Amino acid sequence: MAKYEVSVDGKELEVEIVRDDGHRALVKVDGQEYEVGARNVSVGATPAAITAPSAAPRRAPATPRAAAGAGGLQVLAPMPGAVLQVFASAGQRVSSGEALIRLEAMKMENDIQSETEGTVKEILVAPGDEVREGQLLLVLEG
Repeated sequence: MAKYEVSVDGKELEVEIVRDDGHRALVKVDGQEYEVGARNVSVGATPAAITAPSAAPRRAPATPRAAAGAGGLQVLAPMPGAVLQVFASAGQRVSSGEALIRLEAMKMENDIQSETEGTVKEILVAPGDEVREGQLLLVLEG
């Protein structure tokens, strides 16, 4: 839609407004996408004026680290963060690419997806838990 080069605290950034409906906008800042609250304050102008306090990063899928163990495929946290939501439940059959857990890390929500088909054997975290990188989140069995 529109691309800008801006300077923030002496740092040069490239900002692209991808979509703007007058209330929400999708913007790219140095290649990273964010959904933000936006309202156009310029008469006749097409670019949105971005209100930074309401900026919320877009959800991005995270690649979990996985390790095969005696009990099945272990899904490990790819980064430290807070568990926001657990989508799976013990005994549930899941498909490859299906979201299992949502983590928040550095103000970004990341969906941890299954790398394979399987059945959820055990869930070791709950919403509100803080996890460290490499921590066991859940176990799948083939």
